[in-house]
Amino acid sequence: MKSKINTYWEENEDYKGPKGKFWKFWSLMGFILFGFVLVVVRLFSVQILDNEKYTAIAKRQHESKIDLRADRGNIYDRNGNLVATTFKTISIAVDPTLLVNVNKLCDALSRDLGKPASKYKSKINRAKGSFVWLERGVSPDLLTNTLPLSEKGLLKIEEPKRNFPYRATGSQIIGFTNIDNKGISGLEMQYDSVLHGRSGFMQMYRDGLRRLRPSPDLPVVEPVHGNSIQLTIDIELQRIVEYELRTGMERLLAEAGTVIAISPQTGEILAIASYPMFDPYHIDEHSNEGMRLRGITDVLEPGSTFKMVTAAMGIEEGIVSEDEVLNGHNGVAVYQGGARIADVHGMGKVTFREAMHNSSNIIMGEVANRLSNEVLYKYIRDFGFGLPTDVDLPGEVSGYVPKPKQFHANTKRYLGHGYGLNSTPLQVVNAYAALANGGNLMRPYIIKEISTAAGEIIKQNKPEKVRQVISKETAFRVTDLLVGVVDSGSGKRAQIERMKIAGKTGTSQKITNGRYSKSDYNASFAGFFPADNPQIAMIVIVENPRRSIYGGFNSAPIFKNIASRWMLSKGYDDIKNTLKTENDSIMMPNIVGMKATEANRVLLKYNFDHEEIEEGKFVYNQYPQPGQLVKGNEELVLTTGFPLAKIDTNTLDTDIKHDVLGFSMRRAISVLQSNGIAVQIEGHGFVKKQIWGKSKSGKIKCTLVCN
Repeated sequence: MKSKINTYWEENEDYKGPKGKFWKFWSLMGFILFGFVLVVVRLFSVQILDNEKYTAIAKRQHESKIDLRADRGNIYDRNGNLVATTFKTISIAVDPTLLVNVNKLCDALSRDLGKPASKYKSKINRAKGSFVWLERGVSPDLLTNTLPLSEKGLLKIEEPKRNFPYRATGSQIIGFTNIDNKGISGLEMQYDSVLHGRSGFMQMYRDGLRRLRPSPDLPVVEPVHGNSIQLTIDIELQRIVEYELRTGMERLLAEAGTVIAISPQTGEILAIASYPMFDPYHIDEHSNEGMRLRGITDVLEPGSTFKMVTAAMGIEEGIVSEDEVLNGHNGVAVYQGGARIADVHGMGKVTFREAMHNSSNIIMGEVANRLSNEVLYKYIRDFGFGLPTDVDLPGEVSGYVPKPKQFHANTKRYLGHGYGLNSTPLQVVNAYAALANGGNLMRPYIIKEISTAAGEIIKQNKPEKVRQVISKETAFRVTDLLVGVVDSGSGKRAQIERMKIAGKTGTSQKITNGRYSKSDYNASFAGFFPADNPQIAMIVIVENPRRSIYGGFNSAPIFKNIASRWMLSKGYDDIKNTLKTENDSIMMPNIVGMKATEANRVLLKYNFDHEEIEEGKFVYNQYPQPGQLVKGNEELVLTTGFPLAKIDTNTLDTDIKHDVLGFSMRRAISVLQSNGIAVQIEGHGFVKKQIWGKSKSGKIKCTLVCN
């Protein structure tokens, strides 16, 4: 009997049953399996192969990296006075694609900064991307209407900005930074890697509303603040040098000028300046000329200032003595090949001392000619001519000294009175410093030390002797000759009452189109003071003066004014009546920040009528202002107070009785620093607000908000 199932299959031969539809099932299963494999492969790629890539994407969506800017290091003078620092500013930018209320923002900026609102609208309308700067580096105090705005697309970015408390004083040395706080001139450029530091960052979570939230689980990389630099410069001497140089150039109608002052014992550069100068707050197309430190970048024939070297090597070698009589040929001498050397003041037979006092070219040439070529060349090089001094300033050149094999019949005669070689002013003054310290050539330097933001010294320069050039006895004998030059010779205009000045004048023709000019000259005076205890060696060079070509008339008075004012500021009691000018006026000294004893002593020298300052007080304001030319009997108004160090460190702002509101930033810093107060600067100009607090070390700190 057939089963029902078999019968069913026989009667329905076309029916395939489950067996015929099974391919669809396996197709579906294969598709699902393939998809699963793709997902696994993709997950493997995301989780394993491209893990870092997608982790970074996730972080960008859920975390935000906030830059922590490093502070640029400070620059100080040798006495710890702040000469370059950094303060916080606000820069305003916008995203034009998001900004809605353009008029509101532009009007606020116009009210704050006094510029037309149309200027800002034009910037926004002309923007091609999604970012445009409207203002850079503005003091937050000026943005009273702009900062409160919370417009979409408005960006308020905190940026550091360089500030110079002494403004243009020392600007050629210090240099300046660009809008991005990168050094582009002077020491700011040369030591940019030392000063700029390294910025850090912190990570923060960002929620769905894009709000930032801190988390202790996320990394924080603290910024490494820039190192600070202390210079060998005395900023007060630098101020005096720049004032006298500028005044002298204007009086003499000169084209340019240079002054360099160094410490003979150590080689430290105490002041260096060139004219024209520049203001780091007003850079224009003429500033490049003012940025150049001619004292190390320019060369000249030293002329008669080189006669000191001739005298030194002649006495050291024993080929001449001070009282030897030599022939000056009555002012004109003609040599082999028709070479002619002349003197301004013709002399017959005179002693070597007299020849030095009256700057005889002929006799100094004769002394140099007595030396062999090799010995003469050796002394010139030993004094540092024709070689870089290796000073730590950018742009130094070496100068030129002909080698012995290049000498012709009269080369030594010309070299003897300062022609036929090229030198920088720094090389000349460094040679005088070697004479002043007893015959040791020192390496000049301007960086005293470099320290971290925490105060740890990481580099310190110390005096470095290059070589012994002449003996101490020879140095004393030549110094005596130079004192005679000032007392009774060509350098009389450098005389300072009751102080010995050792120095030598110089006048040299400039070379124009390959020939010595008959109208262009360099007038110079080089020397040191006090001659019996040298503190400063200094050179003054006046280029192309139009009032007189001679160094005794042009450069010596500038030397005298600088020397007398600096010595007076240091309390030398023997300096009296040295600051008188032709109209019997004097330059008002800067006594702001001085303690009572020091201020009273200085003012007595000026014969000002004033009430004696009470013991223990200090001067924090004065009228007339420092640097003004005034009569000695002009009324002097002083504001005095007790040093802040006497005030309880827990005192409140309202307890401070002698604020510096309204002071110029420079004077305010001088007052506070002289009394041991740490100073922080915001803005520049005049002090509008004082914020008192304590530094991390517990020292009283004052933040000056300036405008």
